[in-house]
Amino acid sequence: PSPQTLADEGFAPFAQDASSLSRGAHAWQMLVTSAYFGHSQAPSVAGSFLMRLSADDEGEPDIWLNRSASLTAPSDLADATLISAGWQQIVAQFDAGVTRQHRH
Repeated sequence: PSPQTLADEGFAPFAQDASSLSRGAHAWQMLVTSAYFGHSQAPSVAGSFLMRLSADDEGEPDIWLNRSASLTAPSDLADATLISAGWQQIVAQFDAGVTRQHRH
């Protein structure tokens, strides 16, 4: 779905409310059918985000952050290209095998 559709449905981080405005007022756009770019309107408050969805639509999205004030939407979404452009991956796919269990 488009970022506007997601915002209209109230889904974070696409929805625009008082909270989102104080955290960078990101302007979201769909880059391709599997990625969203959230450009920070207040780079001194928050960086811009890139959310890449998994190819099979079943996995967790990858979330990337870039704090550059003069940023444009990336055209190449490959890991190496993003890293060389200053993007940092901050959330990767969850793997249940690395969680710790607390037994009572």
